[in-house]
Amino acid sequence: MDVEIKKQVEIQVSQPSWKQRWGWYLFDFANSILIINGTLYFPQWLVVDNKVSGSIYNLIALLTSILLIISAPFFGARADKNNKCFFYLSLNSLGLFISGLALSVAGLYMQAGTGRNVACLICFGAVLYFYQLSLVFYNALLNPLAKAGEVSKVSGVGLAWGWIGGIVAVIAIDPVVKGHLFFHTANRMNALLPSAIAFGILTALSLYLMRTLEKPNVVLSPQAHRSIFALYRDLKAFPILLAFIAAFFLYSDAILTLENNVTIFMEKVFGIDDDAKAMAFVVFLLLGAVAAGTEWGLSTPQKSLKALRCCMWGWVIALAVACFAPGSWTFYAVFLVMGILYGILYNSSRVLFFQLIPKEKIAEYFGLYASFERFASIIGPLLWSIPLVFRPQEDAISYRAAIGMLILPVVVSIYLLYIVRKKLDNGMN
Repeated sequence: MDVEIKKQVEIQVSQPSWKQRWGWYLFDFANSILIINGTLYFPQWLVVDNKVSGSIYNLIALLTSILLIISAPFFGARADKNNKCFFYLSLNSLGLFISGLALSVAGLYMQAGTGRNVACLICFGAVLYFYQLSLVFYNALLNPLAKAGEVSKVSGVGLAWGWIGGIVAVIAIDPVVKGHLFFHTANRMNALLPSAIAFGILTALSLYLMRTLEKPNVVLSPQAHRSIFALYRDLKAFPILLAFIAAFFLYSDAILTLENNVTIFMEKVFGIDDDAKAMAFVVFLLLGAVAAGTEWGLSTPQKSLKALRCCMWGWVIALAVACFAPGSWTFYAVFLVMGILYGILYNSSRVLFFQLIPKEKIAEYFGLYASFERFASIIGPLLWSIPLVFRPQEDAISYRAAIGMLILPVVVSIYLLYIVRKKLDNGMN
């Protein structure tokens, strides 16, 4: 790749300690407690219990995405310049903890009405933003943590522990939601307060274990701190990465829009109760953790891309089956298949991106990656909302149509991944 700015890279070779590596795993475990329970219960509390339109909920994901696209590469560049990935990770963790607490307090203790709904939407948007921005620096720390040939393994184990955290959270929080523990009445918003507290405690421990961990030192020229627009311009000189980012943007939009809305879909289409939803999520996350932690031979960009392309075809089939599923058991079956695909998808994506980018700008480029990763949704929420807008009653038909709409960006992303394959075969950057 041709770049405008020349850099000298000095890498201090050191073996990552078990404390540093387990601290990194624990971070994903901790944030999953808050994020998984937030994804599972907050949309239902907002849309089902408080009768807020699903399109408004998806608007928050869209606005958060726009803010991330603008800001994440900027903060990534600052972290690269100052070698401060760990510092920025700690700062964003604090923001995520505060916004998670604020969301739970607003939902539980404010008077019911429009004001409470607006406050919760703002807090939830902050949760999404700080969570996603924290992944810029979390992913960048993969560089000093993974020795040569271990990127796929370390990345996969980190994802697996994240989803194990989600499993533990869903199981542990169920009696809290039902009012059997800590609270005396059943309320879906009960899930958020203990989740935020658990996140804060475990993340503090995680950061303590990682406190001596940083990415390799990078000596930069004074001009190296660039605008985000310079980073996007760089992609024109790196067509294979540009094609991958475009594909990643589209399939992440589709699949994460599904993740954000699937509990509402379950209730609106099949009338699935909260216990069944929670159990389905537990098995979904367990299968995802196993799939992410399994060694798929992602040792080269070609192998990572092959796993990713096969996974995307699986998503096309799974979304189509979910759209036309005649009953809840058919949906359960395809939802569990989605769990396996989910684990393969995010490990192969992260490993492929890591294999493609220049390591001296790892945080800056992971800022770009984070802009299109979890909750970075623009097209997905818009596509999902179209049937809901044209059928304001938001019945089962509109939600089936919504999930069917997500097939479109996945198909386009498969075409873009074909372009990536051709460029890899031709030895192009």
